Amino acid sequence: MPQRYLLGLIRDATPAYAGRRTLLDRLLPDLGHNGVGEMNASVLRDYREAYQNHYLDRLSALHYFYGILHSPELEKYDRLARLPKSRRGDLFIQAGRELSRLHILYEESEPYDGLTEERLTPDLVRIRLEDIPEQATRFRQRLRPTVFSVIRRYDIRPREGGVDLPPEVADLLRRVVTVALRTVEVMDAMPPIDRFDEW
Repeated sequence: MPQRYLLGLIRDATPAYAGRRTLLDRLLPDLGHNGVGEMNASVLRDYREAYQNHYLDRLSALHYFYGILHSPELEKYDRLARLPKSRRGDLFIQAGRELSRLHILYEESEPYDGLTEERLTPDLVRIRLEDIPEQATRFRQRLRPTVFSVIRRYDIRPREGGVDLPPEVADLLRRVVTVALRTVEVMDAMPPIDRFDEW
């Protein structure tokens, strides 16, 4: 998967608190500003030395960043000067790899089949918002489609009994619900960060 897509995902990661915004502001200049959308060599060298793994490549490091940015444990900290280095780095790389694939290829996800849909016209269906699982609303990112950003993007006002959508938008909403639910599953399965550096 091209690094530029991963860099875009990391840039779009929504801060859940002020400290993560500061963290991203410090982190991003090191990641993708060498003119070709790749991580700077100094960042990669730092992680290779920290993990004593000279075979660690840029893509794996980016997967690590994306995985750790989704760790629920980060919510406990008000300020972070940099991303923590975890003793379970391999698991965060694995999580970041799955999440990045899921978020980049969201349109290929299976549509969630738990939404009640009423056909109003050939060009309009009504979806009941209460059918959206509460778990799905836990996944929030600024620029990637999430459950409610799909509705906001098309400037559609909820009505009594649901929200009226063109069929293709209703299909997108179903896919995003699937992505959101799987994202939350991956986040909840993450291990403690168990850092070996200073926060």
